[in-house]
Amino acid sequence: MRILQVNLFMLILIFSCNSNGTKEKKTEPSQTIITTHTAKPLQVDTVQINKLLAKGKFLFQKEKYDSSLIVYEEARTLFGNSAKGKLYIDCLNNLNECYIEKEFMQQAIDLSAEISSSVEESKNDIQYITYLYNKARIEFKMTQYEAAKRTVLVGLNTLKHFSGNSQINLLELKYNTLLEDVYFISQLKQKTIQISESNLNKVDKIQDADLRAKYYITTKTRNIRDSLYLSSIQDGGLYVNIEKMLYQLLDTAKYYSLLEHSSTAEIYDILATCYHYKKWFTKGFKEGKGKEFCRQKAIEYYTKSLNLRKNIYGEKHSSLASSLNGIAIQKEPKEAIELLKLGCEFTKNLVGEKDDKVALLYNNIGRTYGGRLEQFDSSLVYFHKSIMSLNYDLNNEDYFVQPSLDSIVNNIYLLEILEQKAYAFRGKYLKTNDIKYLKYAFETLETDSKLLASMQNQNDFDKSSNILSNDFIRIYANTLKYASELYDSTKNMSYIKRAYLSTQVMKSNVLLDQVRQIEIDDFGEIPKELIEERKQLYMKNIIFKNKIRESTNKKYDLADNNEVKVLKDSLLVNEVELLRCNKKIEKDYPNFFDLLNPKVHSVSQLQKEIIRPDEVILEYFNYDKQFFGFAITQDNFSFCKVDSVQVINASLDSLYQCLISHNSSKNTFIEHASMVYDSLVEPFEHLFADKKITVIPDGKLWYVPLEILLSKQSDADWIDLPYLFRKTPVSYAYSTSFLNSKSKKNNSKNYLAFAPFTDSTYVYKESKNLLAGLRSELKELPFTEKEVKHLSNSLKGQSYFGAEATESLFKDIASNFSVLHLATHAVVNDENSENSYLAFKDNKQSDEDGLLTISEIYGLGLKSDMAVLSACNTGYGKILRGEGVMSMGRAFIYAGCSSVVMSLWQANDHTTADLMMYFYDELDKGSSKDIALQNAKLKFLSTSLPTSAHPFYWSQMIIIGETNPLENNNDEGFWNNMFSFK
Repeated sequence: MRILQVNLFMLILIFSCNSNGTKEKKTEPSQTIITTHTAKPLQVDTVQINKLLAKGKFLFQKEKYDSSLIVYEEARTLFGNSAKGKLYIDCLNNLNECYIEKEFMQQAIDLSAEISSSVEESKNDIQYITYLYNKARIEFKMTQYEAAKRTVLVGLNTLKHFSGNSQINLLELKYNTLLEDVYFISQLKQKTIQISESNLNKVDKIQDADLRAKYYITTKTRNIRDSLYLSSIQDGGLYVNIEKMLYQLLDTAKYYSLLEHSSTAEIYDILATCYHYKKWFTKGFKEGKGKEFCRQKAIEYYTKSLNLRKNIYGEKHSSLASSLNGIAIQKEPKEAIELLKLGCEFTKNLVGEKDDKVALLYNNIGRTYGGRLEQFDSSLVYFHKSIMSLNYDLNNEDYFVQPSLDSIVNNIYLLEILEQKAYAFRGKYLKTNDIKYLKYAFETLETDSKLLASMQNQNDFDKSSNILSNDFIRIYANTLKYASELYDSTKNMSYIKRAYLSTQVMKSNVLLDQVRQIEIDDFGEIPKELIEERKQLYMKNIIFKNKIRESTNKKYDLADNNEVKVLKDSLLVNEVELLRCNKKIEKDYPNFFDLLNPKVHSVSQLQKEIIRPDEVILEYFNYDKQFFGFAITQDNFSFCKVDSVQVINASLDSLYQCLISHNSSKNTFIEHASMVYDSLVEPFEHLFADKKITVIPDGKLWYVPLEILLSKQSDADWIDLPYLFRKTPVSYAYSTSFLNSKSKKNNSKNYLAFAPFTDSTYVYKESKNLLAGLRSELKELPFTEKEVKHLSNSLKGQSYFGAEATESLFKDIASNFSVLHLATHAVVNDENSENSYLAFKDNKQSDEDGLLTISEIYGLGLKSDMAVLSACNTGYGKILRGEGVMSMGRAFIYAGCSSVVMSLWQANDHTTADLMMYFYDELDKGSSKDIALQNAKLKFLSTSLPTSAHPFYWSQMIIIGETNPLENNNDEGFWNNMFSFK
C-alpha cells in the first residue's frame, strides 16, 4: 500500500527533522551587533565570559551538548545582577539552543520568554533574529507547525534589512532549513523541494570550510530526502541511485571528520529506508542480495543511527524513536512492539499524547499486533490510541467510539489509521464470527469515506493535494465489500444502500480532484475575484483549525483556553462567510457551483427525485478483485457481485479489440459479448420491461458500449445478432450527479456548424504552443462539407467552412447558439487528457493556436441541450478510477451541455455520416435522444450491406447525459449543440 509506505517514510524522517543540531559558528559577540546605540558598561568579567562563550560554541558545534550546556550555564552566572546587555542575550540565546537540542522544553520555553522581554524593543539586532529562530524551533518541536512557519517568515523578513555577511547568510540558511522541514512535515511537496533546492545554493555563501562542509552534508541529505519523498515508492531504480549519493555524502563526512554528527545519523536513516523499500524490488538482484540482505542492511544502518544519536543526545531523546521504529519494522513482532513502545515513550516525553508522531507510532504498534500476531483486541486498543492522539477532543478509550471529524489534528494520517482499525475489526469478526465486529468495521470505513469528502473541500483547488489515489479509493471499495458480507449474513439491504452512497461520494471526489489538475483559464461568466474569495475562505478554515490544534496542546502548560475560544469563534464566523460565498455562487453561477459541488444522491433520493418512471439505472463499480453491479428503478434496488473479475476484464479487452477492428472474428465477439451480458446484465433483466436503460460504467466498461452485449449466443449474421439495444434504448451517464442537470438553456433555436477541413489546398501547421509532436499535419476531411450542407438544407443556422472556421470565432459565438455542429479532427492524449483537443484552422491574425483543448472547453460557458461528437475517439480518454473517461465529451457536459453524442473509437467516415443523418431524422420526428440513436442504429443495420454490418461501423456512437427530445424540434433550426468530429 503506497500510503502505508509513505507514512512509514514520513515517520522515520519526521524525527530527523526535529533532531538536527543548529550549530552556528559565530564571530565575536562584539562584531555581531548591528545597531549602533551605546550600552551601559557591564560590571562583569567580559573577558572570562567571552572565553566561556567561545568554548561553549566550540563544544556545541562538536555536538557535545551536555558539556556546552554546563559552560553556558557558568557564563550566565558570571553576569550576576548586572545590566543585561547584548552579550548577556548572546549567552541566553546560545544556552537556549542547548536546551532545545537536549529537549529540555520547559527550560527552553521559560528562557525564551525571558529573552523576549529583553529584545522586544530592539528588533533590528542579530540577538532578536536569533531569538526568533530559537522560538520557531521550540514551536516546531512542539509540533506547532503553523506557529513555527509564521515565526520563520517574520525572521526571514527581518533578515532582509541586513547586508549579506557570512553570519547573516548562515542565519538565512538555518531559517530556510527549518521552513523546509515545516513544509515537509505539512506534506506541501512542491514547496518543500523548492526550498530544498534553493538551500543548496545558499551553502556556498558560508566562508568557513568546515562549517560549509557540515551544512552542505545536512542540506544535501535533506534534498535527497525530499526527492525520495516526492518520487514514486514503486520506482525500484530510484533507491539504487539515492544509495550511491548517500555513500558519497558519507565519504565527505569522513573527510571533514563529521561522521559523529547528527547529519550522519540522518544519512544512515535514509540509507536504511532505501534498503527497506528495496526489499520490494529484489527481482533480478544478484545472489545473496535479496530480501534478507536488504533487511539486514536496513537494521545495520538504523542501528548505527540509533547509537550515534544516543551518543549525541542521551538515552531518552525523541530522535531515537525514528531509529527504533526503523529497527522494529525489520524485527519479529514481539521485539518490534517493545521497540515501538520505547520510541513512543521518548516521543510522548517531548510532545505529550496529542501529536501526529505519537499517533503514527501507535498505528505501527496496532498494525504489528493485528497483521503479524492477529491479536486484534490489542490492535484495536492501539489504533484507537492513535486516533485519540490526532483528535484533541477525544479522550474516551472505548475503541468502539467513532471519532468526530471536526477536531482532527492530522487528516491524512487518520485516513490510514481508520482503515487499519476497520481491518482489525474485520479480523476480529473472522476470528470470532461475531457479526458486531463486521458492523463496526463497516461503520469505521464509512467514517473514513466521510473524512475523505471533508478533506476534498478543505483542499479546494490545491493541485498538489492529489488525495484521491488508488490507495484512498480502496477505502470505498472495502466499504462495499464489507457491506456485501453484512448483507450475506443479515439480508439487510440497508448496508448495500449505505455503501452505494459512499461510492457516489467517491465518484464526486474523484471528479473534483481531477478538475483541480486542469488549468482552466476561464470559468465562463464567474468573476475571478469570487473564485479567489472562495479559495481564501477555505484556506482560513484550515489555518484556524491548525491554530486551535496548536493552542490545545497541554504539554508544558501551553494551552490558552481564552485563545482557543477566540479561535473557535473566528472559525465559526469564517464558516458563515464561506456558506454565504457558496450560496452566491450556487445562485448566480450554477454551472461552476455544480462543477465544484457534484450532487450526491442516496438511493431513496434517486428513487423519489431523479429516476423517471420508465427508467432503470445500471451502475457498476470495479476495483481490483471486486466487480459490483447496481440496478435502481423508482420502486426497486438490486445489486449483484461478480466473482470472476479477471475473466470479465479479459473479456472486455477482447471485446474492445473486436470492436475497433472491422475484420474481427464473429465467434470471438459472440463468446465474449454473451459472457459479459450474463455476468453484468442478466441479473437485472427482470427490471427492463417497458423501461429505458441509463448506464453508469466503470473501468473498462467505458470502452465497450453495453448496448452491443448479446442476450444469448447465436449463429445469426452480424445484422441479426440479439444486441441489448434491440430490446431497449440505452444511454449513459458519468455519475448520478448528472441525472438532474440544472444547466441554463440557450433560448436560441439555431444551429452553428463548423467544418474547418474542407479545403484540399490547405496544409494545417503544427501548433507552436501546445502538444508538439502529437500530429505535425492534420489532413482534410472530404465528407465533412457534405455532412454540414445536409444539415443546413434541413435546418436554419450558420455554417462555416475551411479557413473561416477558426477557434477564435467558435469561442466568440458558440454560447449564442442552440446547436453547434463541428465536423473536424479530434486528437486524444492518453497520458495528459487535458491536452486532448479539437482542431480548427489557425488564424495568423488571432492569438488562438487552432487547438481547442479540454481545459479550454471547461471554460466555454455553454447553455445547450446536446453536443454530438461524431467521429474519431471523442469519447475515448484515460480511465479515471471511479469517475470514468476523461474525454472531450465529459468536458462539454461540464461546459454546460445537457447531453453529448460521442464516439468511442475511430470509425469509417461514410458509415458514421449515414448513422448521424438517420439520428437527425429521428430527432426531427420528436424522438427522445436515446430512442433516436437506437432507431438510427436499427435503420443502419436494416439497410446496410453485410460488409458494413460489423459493430465497428455503427456501434461506436453513444449518448451521454439528458435524453429528452430537443425542445421545439419542429421549429426551424432545432439543433442545440451538435458537434461532429472526424
